[in-house]
Amino acid sequence: MPFDPPKKSAALSTGIHLAYVEAGKPGATPVIFLHGYTDTSRSFFPTLQALEEQGADLHLFALDFRGHG
Repeated sequence: MPFDPPKKSAALSTGIHLAYVEAGKPGATPVIFLHGYTDTSRSFFPTLQALEEQGADLHLFALDFRGHG
């Protein structure tokens, strides 16, 4: 089954909406994944999936930079 978590969005005080994907265990140690200039959060999906399948005690966030994703 393909790993395709829903995109979420956070409204920043500047009026910008930041898209992100959240996975893992809420309340656990947070880990933030930041992509490169021409990429999106989707490049981290295999890593997020592997960490979830291993049961890692982590709360994972993969962000999309403004204008990406």
